[in-house]
Amino acid sequence: MADPWRSRDWYANVLGFVPLLDVEVETGLVGVVLQHRCGLVLGLHHDPVRATALSGFALVGLAVDGRQALTCWTEALDEQGVSHGPVEEGHLGWYFDVPDPDGIAVRIHVGLPPYAEEG
Repeated sequence: MADPWRSRDWYANVLGFVPLLDVEVETGLVGVVLQHRCGLVLGLHHDPVRATALSGFALVGLAVDGRQALTCWTEALDEQGVSHGPVEEGHLGWYFDVPDPDGIAVRIHVGLPPYAEEG
């Protein structure tokens, strides 16, 4: 992350994560740890070069329970003025991406098991 505190606040305010720990050394902040109410723990590390390289890449995926829940997420993001991509159909079902402060995509998707088409 280019700025872990800014990212910490974004993940907390936009996606509902709770900050658990700020990791600091003598030279400053090196990372933050957050936890979501579903139990997922996320570590955000200060690394501006890597954050820039990962911009546009879907690095984090969060599953929701059904298409209606996906719609609720897009509506909630719209109400907050948070930009996101369109809802699209992928290999695992419907999804959309929302960029974090570094442009790294957080993919919100319907949690469906993979399926294979029969020939």
